[in-house]
Amino acid sequence: MSMRYLFHILTSIRDGNPSTAKDYRMPEEQFRASLDSFVKLGFLEPNRRHPLSPMSNGHILTPKGVKFLEEYKHLASEIPLVKRHLPHWVRFQGETYVVPGHAVKAVAPDRSVHRYEDWAHTLTACHKAILRKGGQGLLQIGDKATDIQIRDVESKLGRRLPESMRSVLSGFSKQVRFHWFLDESERLVLRKNARTYQSDNENVPEFKERSIYSGGYLDCGLWDLDQLTALEQLREDLDYLDENGCRTHWADSLLFCSHGNGSYFGIDQTSGEVIYLSMDGIMHGWRLGYDFASFMHHWIHVGCAGHWGQDFMLFSSANAPYIDHTSDHALLVKQWLGIQHFGS
Repeated sequence: MSMRYLFHILTSIRDGNPSTAKDYRMPEEQFRASLDSFVKLGFLEPNRRHPLSPMSNGHILTPKGVKFLEEYKHLASEIPLVKRHLPHWVRFQGETYVVPGHAVKAVAPDRSVHRYEDWAHTLTACHKAILRKGGQGLLQIGDKATDIQIRDVESKLGRRLPESMRSVLSGFSKQVRFHWFLDESERLVLRKNARTYQSDNENVPEFKERSIYSGGYLDCGLWDLDQLTALEQLREDLDYLDENGCRTHWADSLLFCSHGNGSYFGIDQTSGEVIYLSMDGIMHGWRLGYDFASFMHHWIHVGCAGHWGQDFMLFSSANAPYIDHTSDHALLVKQWLGIQHFGS
């Protein structure tokens, strides 16, 4: 969980108005496990004098917890005034937070600029560029989904799909298959620099450079409405990977893309953000996009480049972890692929 979550937990206990699992739209077991982890990390300790006090949630701040609040006191001005925005805020890992629906966070374009014809043109141009380079690839854009088709899948899933995904399915296509591969001798080498996002995500490994020689995904394509129920069944089998309730992305996500390497793209059902989920834990929980449409807008306009989690980190900007097709590395990839004139 992000530093904002820790900051809010500590603040609520310090102020005698401790938060509950319901405040964060979090399972009680997960919430209790997070408190236990903060005790182990030294930010909290049991309130032995008043263990059942509703004013402390059974805990009090340690000197380390007090120091943390002082160090990150600037976050106090960010705490949402509207309670329903709190779950999103505590999960946000960007530099500058903006209330959802009021403005777009960091790199997310306004929904009005999601011109689906541009998506199709960019995908087609990228596919042709790969073939000219001697590579292999496939591009198939299916028909738009009908409302009946969407509601049928929602009935099987037992919940409504995120509005951003519904808009893409009904406005662009219910299924897009796109992948490409180049010989490694044709790869583009990108080096990590100061203008990529610096995260406190413990699952992000250190690296200096990455090679880009593939994009998109072979298994399920970029997305497929008809595959969502199968991916949901797979997700249920992977719930055990959540570690003691402290990393619950598997339980809280709607999977929509399988990478074939033990990793997936999913939509966080609380924040609506697109995140990277990894069975081996590497890059697990990395935030890829503001929502489904915004993520696809940016990823498509960089040719859907990348395969491993670290690849996507290189397309972030300095102030947010999301893929940004205007970031330094994205511009290099777009020029390399000859699609620099697409996107807005």
